[in-house]
Amino acid sequence: MHNKQVLFILLCIWQVLLFAQPVNDDCSDAIEIPVTGNCISPPTYSNSDATVSGTDPVPSCWTPDETVWFTFTPTTGAVMISTNFAGSLSNTQVAVFAGSCGAFTELSCQEDLDAGLGITDVMLYVDGLSAGTTYYIMVDGFGGADGEFGICVEDMSPYPSPSGDDCPEAIFLCEEEDLVVVPDGTGGDGTLEEVPSCFGSGEIASWWYTFTAANTGTLTFDITPSGATNFDWAFYDISGSPGSMCNLSDELACNSAVTTGVTGAGCAGIACEPTLSLIAGHTYALLINRETAAFSSGFTLSFGGTVNFDSPETEFEYDPVVCVGESDGFEVEGGGDGMYYWSFGDGGVSTGDEPNHTYTSAGTYEVVLISFSPGGCYAVATETVIVSDGPDLSIDPEDPVICLGDGVTLDLSYVLTEDCEPLVFIMDEGYDIPEGGVLSIPIPVSGVAPGVMTADLLESVCIDVEHDTDSEVDIWLECPDGTQIELSTDNGGTGNDYNGTCFVLSGAPPVTSGTAPFAGSYLPEQPLSDFAGCTSNGIWYLNITDDTPGGGEGSIEFASLTFACDNTPDIVWSPATGLSSTTVEDPYASPVVTTTYTVTVTDGSGCTADTTVTVTVVDGASAGFIYTGSPYCPDDSDPLPVLDAGAVSGTWSATPAGLVIDAVTGAVDLSVSVPGTYTITNAIGAIGSCPPTSATFEIVIGEDAAILLDDDFCAGDTYILPDGTSTTTGGSFVFNLTAASGCDSVITLTLVAYSATASTIDASVCSGAAYVLPDGSTTTTAGTYTTTLTNAFGCDSVVTTNLTVDPA
Repeated sequence: MHNKQVLFILLCIWQVLLFAQPVNDDCSDAIEIPVTGNCISPPTYSNSDATVSGTDPVPSCWTPDETVWFTFTPTTGAVMISTNFAGSLSNTQVAVFAGSCGAFTELSCQEDLDAGLGITDVMLYVDGLSAGTTYYIMVDGFGGADGEFGICVEDMSPYPSPSGDDCPEAIFLCEEEDLVVVPDGTGGDGTLEEVPSCFGSGEIASWWYTFTAANTGTLTFDITPSGATNFDWAFYDISGSPGSMCNLSDELACNSAVTTGVTGAGCAGIACEPTLSLIAGHTYALLINRETAAFSSGFTLSFGGTVNFDSPETEFEYDPVVCVGESDGFEVEGGGDGMYYWSFGDGGVSTGDEPNHTYTSAGTYEVVLISFSPGGCYAVATETVIVSDGPDLSIDPEDPVICLGDGVTLDLSYVLTEDCEPLVFIMDEGYDIPEGGVLSIPIPVSGVAPGVMTADLLESVCIDVEHDTDSEVDIWLECPDGTQIELSTDNGGTGNDYNGTCFVLSGAPPVTSGTAPFAGSYLPEQPLSDFAGCTSNGIWYLNITDDTPGGGEGSIEFASLTFACDNTPDIVWSPATGLSSTTVEDPYASPVVTTTYTVTVTDGSGCTADTTVTVTVVDGASAGFIYTGSPYCPDDSDPLPVLDAGAVSGTWSATPAGLVIDAVTGAVDLSVSVPGTYTITNAIGAIGSCPPTSATFEIVIGEDAAILLDDDFCAGDTYILPDGTSTTTGGSFVFNLTAASGCDSVITLTLVAYSATASTIDASVCSGAAYVLPDGSTTTTAGTYTTTLTNAFGCDSVVTTNLTVDPA
């Protein structure tokens, strides 16, 4: 029984784990990713609770832990795979495979794009693909991390294979791995035929390779022919060569020994030159030349020694602060002749060397540039772009109303979205300082505000000067107007150099108290504030004098001017009509007609925002109004006041009590108001200099009548009813009439019809006696008498008297 319970619990746990795994945990369930032309807002996936299958391959750049799988089908021969999107998993690892599940061949692997730059997601370029073929992607989190991530696959143009037969098109090497060049036919000498010192003649069938030394050290290399072929070679230091050119004037080694064996540097034999000594940061070129053009042999190139090959470097120019909706221009420094991939941080990408990109939302974006070099090496550069949506504006009061001849202060409030950075102008070209002469170095300055120098606008002047004897050096700074101040003269004695020296406004010791080399911050001999009043923008000059002919030698390698950034925004109001100023925060507005003003605010980054305010002008307040339709009845629609032309609604009230009226709108509630006559008042308070005013209007609310009547008449008569008709019978009658007030009058009449009565009297009297009849008359004669009287209901009462006379 217990064993069954344990088994049941384990099965339940296994089911929970099974259902918690991502749907693409296994290679066979890989999710297909569409290949796109951009990576804006890709879908989000997760590797939480993912596992590694026993048939999964082990990538070359990490050991898998929680992997998920995707597929893609390119339409070209190359793609860019990116995971640099928002998500809880920011450190991803990616490998790309060809083949099928359980039988994969790795094509590429990347753990980080550039960990040194802090880019721990992946931007992996993969070429050599076949359009229409399905490939697999494995994604994992670094160190077992899991979470949500985005992934995108973009079509790319395959990087053209470098010809390698001219130095400017050389294959760039960034690793010291062996190179195997297969037989390629007779080859060629390119379009630029070079003649190394030992060749005797120019190139015949050549291959060029370049690399940059990451460290100072030794280099050996072997060139091993794949057949009985003689290879010659030459080695150059091409550091400082202009773009797209190779300066081959500094040849370090050359060998053209006639041999079909191994040749190179640091090997043994007549075809080997001594080990080469290289300098960190220098760039070198290796020319390998097959001496006989008719041969078609290839070779293997292998490296040794202590020097490591450096990865290529890249940089780009850009505007670090832009506005929402404004295009930011990016440009690879030095121009572009390679292949590039840009990621602008918002999903936008480009492959040009001078792309423009427009951001649609404010924020801070990381821009990544990947520059690919001939031979497959790449360099990464990253910079931050701040996108501002401009100042946040408000005006108080929001909708002012003034009396003609009066005015109102429009109080503008703004919140700037970004602080601006100091403006730095750099000179980084080397100049020799003439002995006993003056060196004047121009430094162009632009975009500094205000245009006239204030005492604290120039924050610092920094220099790197190499000189054998500092006391021979006088350093001055000259503003565009010609005013000079003395930074440092004859200081430092026999010491040398100004290394990273900055002359500042305050908070540092005087340079006269320092010692060579002058490293750090110092107060100049004349304060930088003495430039107050100079023109800010234009050509500044750093003037350096060596006042000792035949003395020490020197040069300047670097100089910079740093100006404070004034983030005070520019304010422009329009139109100018009625405003005390168009460039202040709180102008006084006194228009003579209603006017809408627009204020535009531009912050230090150049971003703008605008808002409007309408100043309503009234020529004295008018309160006149009427109510149409008076008198009213209780069941009429509730009336609203109709204002006179130019009048405004104020506070509404009524007298006497009994009228229910809305104090804001003047609407009268007839259904609950007491019928009667009322005086309604619209009262307006003072507006600006306009005095209070009011107006009145009288209305009448009539009353609906309900009348009950009881009446009677004699049958046979004609009765005139309340509506003017008549009846000869009794009954109940209802009449809907209109009262004199115009309201409803309902009369209910109960009418009774009474009949006439008849009676007979038999009477006798003695002869000679008088008999009194019912109507009061008398008679002494026997007979029948008819008398008509009125009964209690006002109808006829007929009495018949039968009178007999008895004898005496």
